[in-house]
Amino acid sequence: MSYCRWSSDFGECDVYVYESCYGGWETHVAGRRLKHNVPDEIKNMPRDTAEDWMAQYNTEKEWRESIPSDEFACTYTDGEKSWPGTSRTPKDSEYIDLSEISEYAGQSFADDTPGDCADRLEQLRESGLNVPQYAIDALREESNLTEEA
Repeated sequence: MSYCRWSSDFGECDVYVYESCYGGWETHVAGRRLKHNVPDEIKNMPRDTAEDWMAQYNTEKEWRESIPSDEFACTYTDGEKSWPGTSRTPKDSEYIDLSEISEYAGQSFADDTPGDCADRLEQLRESGLNVPQYAIDALREESNLTEEA
């Protein structure tokens, strides 16, 4: 189970956190992130219905396509057929190198308990990284349930 991913919060999350199938909790810190955040007017669009969700998705997609990007030829495959397409990747100039913000950029961590992982996330956030509070809260709740059992 993941607690947050780099794609969480409109791609503004700097950590990927999950319970490992080998035991413990893993945290991977991104090395970079886009320097522009999705505008609040897009983030605050209603998502009450499927139509609302699609409208927000398409608006965010249009915004992302406005970011200066490199285009690469690629092949899409649906399992039976393939067809040519184009993949867009934001230019390197559109990213912030997180090592300029935090000494933890690009690192990975393994913690034995959900409480230790929550402590780690707080440390990462204090270093300047974007770490969602809901991930810390979920780990604290899991830690409390583990202690009660």
